[in-house]
Amino acid sequence: MNTTNILLGTTSLLLVVAFALSFGDFNKNRNSASANKEYEEIRAELAAQKALFDKMQLENLRSSAIKTPAPAPIASSPAQTDTAPLSEDLKSKLEAEIAKLKDEKDKAELKADTNEKETLVLMREKTKAAQRQERDAQRVTNALLMGNVSAFKKDWAWLSFSPTDSANFQPGQELGIRRNSGILGRITIDRFEGDQYVANVKENAYAGGIPDIVEGDEIIVIPPFYGVSGE
Repeated sequence: MNTTNILLGTTSLLLVVAFALSFGDFNKNRNSASANKEYEEIRAELAAQKALFDKMQLENLRSSAIKTPAPAPIASSPAQTDTAPLSEDLKSKLEAEIAKLKDEKDKAELKADTNEKETLVLMREKTKAAQRQERDAQRVTNALLMGNVSAFKKDWAWLSFSPTDSANFQPGQELGIRRNSGILGRITIDRFEGDQYVANVKENAYAGGIPDIVEGDEIIVIPPFYGVSGE
């Protein structure tokens, strides 16, 4: 029982005593107006005290029904486990494996570096070859026209051509056969007959032997440094 209940009980007891004393007077003066008034006042006071008592009881019941939530459990930290030291044999195996992986990595990096350098060299060589071909084509295009093929015998590997006005060749002199911007083959002057030069046709490795020459192909002086890779 708490302090509030004790006070309420004491107050109620006093009221009961007061009611009892007043009731004695009331019996003596039952018909008096003052006795009736006092009686009504005592009843009202008792009713008020009872209502207050009931209210306090209800509040006590509510407060006792509300439970304080239990604190959330704190997760315990994982237990520390002791790690056993590595054995010497296992340690040696791990070190050997690490060394092997490092060696493989170094080899792979070296191979990649070598491949990159080789690729750069090939690209430079291709670039040089392309530039050389471009220079050769330009030189062939700019070479002066010395004549045009008038007859060709592939089986005999010879041809004849009509020279231009400024053309003057000696036996054994080498000339080129131009088609577009390339040299189709080479010839060697054999002799001069009438108004025609007769020449022997050299085999062309790129053509697989004697090239297929047609009438109208142009005769030129082979440009200096033509096809020279070291230029």
